Amino acid sequence: MSNHISHNFQQLREIHPWTIFQSLFQNTPVALSHDVMMYIYDYLVPMPVDLNAPIRIFYEHKDRDTWDTTMRSFTIDRFDFIYQLMKGMWYKHIFHNNTEKIMPSLRNDQLFFRKNHFFQPTFPIHIQYIQQRRLFWLAFFIEVFADFHKRENYYCLYYSLDDCKNRKYRDWLNNNVMI
Repeated sequence: MSNHISHNFQQLREIHPWTIFQSLFQNTPVALSHDVMMYIYDYLVPMPVDLNAPIRIFYEHKDRDTWDTTMRSFTIDRFDFIYQLMKGMWYKHIFHNNTEKIMPSLRNDQLFFRKNHFFQPTFPIHIQYIQQRRLFWLAFFIEVFADFHKRENYYCLYYSLDDCKNRKYRDWLNNNVMI
């Protein structure tokens, strides 16, 4: 059994950051050339970054029979990781608004990375929901990408939560999210 999960979100053109970025300048009075758009986009999302590089996600697993807790891990592509992290934080911000911790950090939060909810209309943050909020999605992607484009590991552990980043994203979502 492979411990690598690939959702291939970079193939979803509808919510891909480059597609959204291009659409911002298609219907403007002054059209930007493709080269200028590429230059600006490369500044926001540097092209040399390997978005297919794996990120290892560590989490705790509790055996309900013996009550032993062990550390487990799996890998996911960086692009998929960023999308799943965004989805998890956005979900926790909107639907768990009584919580201070929106970054995945609990045992079951690792499921935000493992499960692909983008095509399930019953899950609140799905592809149509994101398409209706494309500009927000792009801005959020750029914000999360800037913090995680060099990371090789993510610790989905309550005692390893980065409080500074958690507060940053919570404040960012408080100021920008539209339900």
